[in-house]
Amino acid sequence: MTTIEHAAQPPGFAEPTVVDRLRLGERRRLLPTGWPLSAYLLGYPVWWACGIANFMLPILAVPMAVELIRRRNLAVPRGFGLWLLFLLWATLGIFVLWANAPGAVPGGGPERLLPYALRLSFYLGATVLLLYIGNLREDELSRERVSRLFGFMFVVAVAGGFLGLLAPRFEFSSLLELILPRSVEGVLGEGIHPAAAQVQNVLGYVEPRPKAPFEYTNEWGANITLLVPFFILGWLGRGAGWRRLAGPFVLAAAVVPIIYSLNRGAWIGLCLAAGYVAMRLAASGRLAGLIAIIAALVTVSALLVATPLGSLIGERLANPHSNERRALLADEAVRSGLASPVVGFGSTRPIQGNLSSIAIGGSESCPQCEAPPFGTHGHLWLLIFAQGLVGAGLFLGFLATRFLRHRRDPSPYSVAACTTVLMFGLYTLYYNLLPFPLVILCATLAIAWRAGAPPPGGSKPATEQPAIGATV
Repeated sequence: MTTIEHAAQPPGFAEPTVVDRLRLGERRRLLPTGWPLSAYLLGYPVWWACGIANFMLPILAVPMAVELIRRRNLAVPRGFGLWLLFLLWATLGIFVLWANAPGAVPGGGPERLLPYALRLSFYLGATVLLLYIGNLREDELSRERVSRLFGFMFVVAVAGGFLGLLAPRFEFSSLLELILPRSVEGVLGEGIHPAAAQVQNVLGYVEPRPKAPFEYTNEWGANITLLVPFFILGWLGRGAGWRRLAGPFVLAAAVVPIIYSLNRGAWIGLCLAAGYVAMRLAASGRLAGLIAIIAALVTVSALLVATPLGSLIGERLANPHSNERRALLADEAVRSGLASPVVGFGSTRPIQGNLSSIAIGGSESCPQCEAPPFGTHGHLWLLIFAQGLVGAGLFLGFLATRFLRHRRDPSPYSVAACTTVLMFGLYTLYYNLLPFPLVILCATLAIAWRAGAPPPGGSKPATEQPAIGATV
C-alpha cells in the first residue's frame, strides 16, 4: 500500500480559517445544491402535520434566493417582464387594502394585512422557485430529479386521498394551532388544521371528499391532476428504475380517490390534458405514446363500467350542487372588482350578507348561510378583484407567452409544461390556486425552459432572455 506523506509545514503555519476559505473562494457545501426543493417536497407530509405547509414556500425561498444571488449571471424566461410587472401590481395592492369595495363589508383594520402579505409571499416564493430551478445546471439539480420529487408529491396526494376515504373523520390539532391565538387562526384558515377529508352533502347524502395533505378538497383535486405530468415524466420515463414498475399501479389507484372526490373540475382538467397530449403525440408522429394514452383511456373506461365509480360520476353530474352559487359569486366579484379596474382592491373581502340579501349572513345555527369572501372561488376572480383587470392581464399574459414558447417543441418537458398551463388556465375559473398549484406551474415551466437552454457556457437562444447581474 502506498502512503503519501505530507510535507512539513514551515514554522508559524496555521490552517486557513473559514473566513480565509471564503475569501479564497473555497466554499464547502454542507448541503447539496437543490436541497431547499427536496426539503420542501420530501418534507411536505411533516409540514402538513405541523400546520406550516403553506408557509414553507416563502421560508425555503430564502435559501434559494441566496443561492441565486451567489451566481454571477441569471437567465430569465421570455415574458418574465410581464411577470415582474404583475408582482409590482400585486405589491401596489397594499395602498387599496382599506378602500371600500361594492358589496363587501366596509371598513377593516390591520387584520387585512395578513392575507395580503401571505398571498404576496406565495407569488414571490414561486418566482424564486422558477428562477432557482431554471438557473441550476443539470449536474446540480437534474430535470429528472425535479420530476421525481414532484412525482413523489403525486404519491403523497394519492395516499392522502385514500386516507380521506378510509378515515374521513381523521383530524388533529397541529403544533401551529397550539401556539397561535384564536384570532389569527381564523385568518389563516383550514391550512393549519390537518384533516383527512371534508365531509359534505353533495349527492343528497353525506359523503367524504379527500383533501389530505392540502387545505381543501378542491385544492387536492387541482394539485393531484396538475402533478400527473410530473409523475409521468419522473416515474414512467426512461431511467426511472423501480418507479417505472410501480408507476402504472399508482396511476390506477389514483382513479379511485379522484372519482370519490367529486371534483368535476378535476375530471374536466384530466380530459383536457389527455386530449391535448394525444393531439401533440399524433402531430409529432409518436404512435407508441398515442397508443399508450388510448390504452389508458380504455382501461379507465372499463374500470368505470365494471365498478360503482361510473354510477358515482353519473350521480355527481346529476347534482350540480354549487353551480349557481359559484356563478353568482364570480359575477359579484367581477362587478365589485370593476369599481377599481386598474389595481383592484389588494386582497379578498368578506361579502355583505349571503349574495341574496345583505341582511342575512352566517350564524351558529346556519354557518352555510355566510357567503365565501370575494376572490376565494376561482383564481381568475381573485386576480380581477385583488389586482384589477391590468393585474389579471399581466398574470395570464405571462402564462400565454410561455405556452406559445413551447407549443411546437416536441420534447416531453415542453409538452408537460403546455399541458400544465392549459389545466392551470382552466382551473383559474373555479379553483383557488395558491400556493401549491402555482408551485407546480412554475416548476414545470422552469424545467421546460431549461430543457431548451444550451449547456453552461453556451449562448442563450434568441427566444430566451439573459439577465445581467446577480439579481433579476
